[in-house]
Amino acid sequence: MSINKNNQLIAQTQVYAKKWSFLFHEFSYWLLYHCHQQNIKKLFFFTREGAFFIELVKALQKRFNLYPDIECHLLSVSRIATFLPSVDLDLENPFQRLWNIYPHQSPRTFFKSLDIEDESLQKIYQQEYGENFDSEISNIATNPIFKHYLKNNHIDFIIRKSIKSKRELLTAYLKQNDFLNDTRIGVVDIGWRGSIQDNLSLIFPEHSIYGFYLGLHRFRGKLIPANPFKKGFLFNANTGRFIQPLTSLMRFVLPLEMLCTPMLGSVKRYRHDDNHKVIPEIQRSKSEKVILEKIIETFQQSVLKDLSPYPLNDQFRYRKCKKIARQIIWNPQAFQLFVYQNHKFDEEFGLGNATQTYPTDIKYKTAWIKSLKESAWISGYFYNKLPRSLFRALPILYLLYSLLTFDNYLLH
Repeated sequence: MSINKNNQLIAQTQVYAKKWSFLFHEFSYWLLYHCHQQNIKKLFFFTREGAFFIELVKALQKRFNLYPDIECHLLSVSRIATFLPSVDLDLENPFQRLWNIYPHQSPRTFFKSLDIEDESLQKIYQQEYGENFDSEISNIATNPIFKHYLKNNHIDFIIRKSIKSKRELLTAYLKQNDFLNDTRIGVVDIGWRGSIQDNLSLIFPEHSIYGFYLGLHRFRGKLIPANPFKKGFLFNANTGRFIQPLTSLMRFVLPLEMLCTPMLGSVKRYRHDDNHKVIPEIQRSKSEKVILEKIIETFQQSVLKDLSPYPLNDQFRYRKCKKIARQIIWNPQAFQLFVYQNHKFDEEFGLGNATQTYPTDIKYKTAWIKSLKESAWISGYFYNKLPRSLFRALPILYLLYSLLTFDNYLLH
């Protein structure tokens, strides 16, 4: 890509960061306000998106002297680093929370999601059960062969040993960072179901964890009894009216996630350093395109710098924020499309490897439903693939499709 083209993308990024900054500043104010309402004195921001949010909140506190008694801390966590420590093998279907989200997995992907590496896992599966370790199992939770395999004494021993080790390291890391000092704990993440909060609540049921999110999709499976409090700023698909068209239009949150995710990599596990301190081990897929990192960094820094004209108000301006969010999702700009087509997510949880955000294997003639499921961002995928008039009608077409298929994003 030419230098001139790169400069154009950066310039456009700065323009739209200024246009959209109100959404992120209002979210930051909302976080502090509701944290204060719940009498929470410490707010922990989960990486990766939390690294962006914490800077916004601290800047807001400093400029307006806003709730200065609330301490803000960055916490390096991820789904893959917190899920296995939260598993109780003595419960029925202990891995169901994973399979509610990823029902079809190969055994290798399953163990990658747990971050367990042991050569005997594959050896036993292939020799004793005659199955391919890399073959995807449809509805793995109900597969009789895999269920029997997990009850194998050696496999059970490996998993239990890993749970114990990872739970000890995670607990030590959280103690080092004062996460467990208070019984009431506030956590912040971008969303979309609050699964890290679920994991921590299961490990530490004696603590009340309050989750604050940019948005919340429909929860899958049973609610965690020790974890009743989750609050969404833009939307919460678990509450509200029977028909929720505006919430349904927030289904494709990938463009929001891309803008808020610094290129820091994802926590895979914890380990002791040379001084016996527990530190996070980061997995990062280095982008070949330096401009990709520059776009995301420029957007976030521009939002931070645009705080000066932000006005505090007695009431939160949800309607304005939701309008901005819909613009981000349904009206793609060139810099967003560039990130979408080149970005990779580092985390292996559920899928087993780093995943490309843009589905290059979907052809133009692919059925609408498959595109809907695999594109992750339908307006980003169909940009320049449809006539302009039809593209502008995508939100309406999507809502109509959702109504005809009784989609649970639209119908509560």
